[in-house]
Amino acid sequence: MLVRFRCTFLFIVLFYVIVHGNYEGNSKLPIIFVYTVVPAVCKYGLPEYIKISLEQAIFTQPDSDVIMASNYADCDVIAKTVSEVPGLIQIDTTKIASNYTTQFANLSTAVFSSDYAGELWITSALRFFILEDIMISNNYKELLHVEADNTLYGRISSILPVLRADYPLAVTPLTANKFMMTASVFWVSSVEALHHFNGYMMDMVQNNSVVYKEYLGWMRRYACCKKGGVDPDQNGNGIKPYAINEMSMLANYNRIYPD
Repeated sequence: MLVRFRCTFLFIVLFYVIVHGNYEGNSKLPIIFVYTVVPAVCKYGLPEYIKISLEQAIFTQPDSDVIMASNYADCDVIAKTVSEVPGLIQIDTTKIASNYTTQFANLSTAVFSSDYAGELWITSALRFFILEDIMISNNYKELLHVEADNTLYGRISSILPVLRADYPLAVTPLTANKFMMTASVFWVSSVEALHHFNGYMMDMVQNNSVVYKEYLGWMRRYACCKKGGVDPDQNGNGIKPYAINEMSMLANYNRIYPD
């Protein structure tokens, strides 16, 4: 009887560890996907690959909350699609948008090129402000953001001690010379760390920004030249417009603030 009890107890403990992982704290780690759309592409709905990424994250991260943030109030098609994903938490970005986020959205159109479709460059930069809104409105102390074209396999909670100990923010270098970095997986240790980065991004889009001018100067060694490009020299050679994006801005931030 005692042996059977011990075996049963051991099974329960192992089951708990497997299912719940080792995330410490009163709440689960928020793993947040952000996909906002402009009116021009709402009718196309949610791409099938995003639904697969969400389902994969829910399946492989049982000790985390998997969240999909989108402007649901602006696009019923996407709201309907994600409601069909069991276990997914939804956050409507239109309900939590701060004045700070709205200001950045308005100013950023003067800096990022338009693709005359989904506005990839603008929405890619805006998501960092959306993440800050989410942290504040939900009182999240930390989070992991995953771009929707990435699938998760290993348990994220297993590397949390390293992330917490060594990284205020973490992204992935995209090029060997660190000219671009990608937030395909983006670790945020605190709302303060994210707000510092967003302050830098806000400086980027302000009129006559010193930060932006310095960024353009740094960009010349990597993304020049194009006739009629951004910030042209005396010969009309400027920076390639599509190189001005959140990836090169992340890299420049890392250059300025290596810690």
